[in-house]
Amino acid sequence: MLNPYSFEAGRLVCTAGVAEAMQSSISFSCFVSQSVQLYLNADWGSTCPEDWEANDAAIRNGSQILAVYTSEELSQTIWIMTEANRQYTTILLPEEYRCTNT
Repeated sequence: MLNPYSFEAGRLVCTAGVAEAMQSSISFSCFVSQSVQLYLNADWGSTCPEDWEANDAAIRNGSQILAVYTSEELSQTIWIMTEANRQYTTILLPEEYRCTNT
């Protein structure tokens, strides 16, 4: 049976901060890997209920998807974002996000 919440994620990339943290911590690498698996199965992690609903709608209407994953054990949070055009999915640290709409 097909997952009704499946979506095209495009090319999976990460920011320099995530790449560096993954290189220096196996635990962080595992956290990222598990988070990506959840994300690809439309489990939006620590995302608030309103954004969870928006992500579910984004699968149907083709808008941007953004989910939040937090590891209490590691005291780390990552964001995973798929662009509306579905070409890229980026894993990033929240502090690495820059809004380009000025």
